[in-house]
Amino acid sequence: MINEYLVVLMLGFFGWKITALYVLSGLIIGTVAGAILGRMKLEHYLVKDIVEKREEGNDEQVFTPFKSRLKFGWDESVSIMHKIWIWVLVGVGIGSVIHNYVPQELIQSIISKTGIFGVPI
Repeated sequence: MINEYLVVLMLGFFGWKITALYVLSGLIIGTVAGAILGRMKLEHYLVKDIVEKREEGNDEQVFTPFKSRLKFGWDESVSIMHKIWIWVLVGVGIGSVIHNYVPQELIQSIISKTGIFGVPI
């Protein structure tokens, strides 16, 4: 619930009191949500292998070799990139059009009208 980059930005923009409120509320929300989810007995939605290993009481951790983890990570990254590469190019294209062709005064006027919500929108 807490974004570390946002904490640094909030310290600079809003001060330590607002940032502390953000961190505290994030901790409370995360803890309460975790406690609620823990009491909801959602184990039957887990993959059967995970539940069986948990019930067996096998606390022994199985470590996979570094090379196999590296290959798995690489394969997953390539798979994700095959799915989203066109959208990355579209986003870069839109950003370059805004950066090169939209006048700075227009962007400043839009942000000044919308106030604090100008950046997310």
